[in-house]
Amino acid sequence: MAAVSVHGLWSSLGAGLVMGVAVTGMHCTGTAAVSVNLDGAAATGQSAVGPLSLLLFMLAGPLTVLLIAAVIVMFDPDVMLATTSGAAGAQVERSPPGHDRTGRTGGRKPESFPRSR
Repeated sequence: MAAVSVHGLWSSLGAGLVMGVAVTGMHCTGTAAVSVNLDGAAATGQSAVGPLSLLLFMLAGPLTVLLIAAVIVMFDPDVMLATTSGAAGAQVERSPPGHDRTGRTGGRKPESFPRSR
């Protein structure tokens, strides 16, 4: 399945609702799969690693992945030059939101400006 880009408020809210239902369904499925037996005796486990060390070890992987992703995005030439590939691999210059290609704000074309008489 291909990735889809969603634009607009209602589309984003709909996509968020679908994702929320999907995540809730997965959590409910996981909860239904768990069985807990309470017999009154608490199990005591011996560990050579303290809770803080375990937490730091568990955070190391996700933080490393986030750092690598941030470095890739920072040094990606398409992001740095604000260009994107168009048809047949041609480079197309993107203008910031609210600006047209001439650098004017408002995004109006020159021929759409009212003319003075």
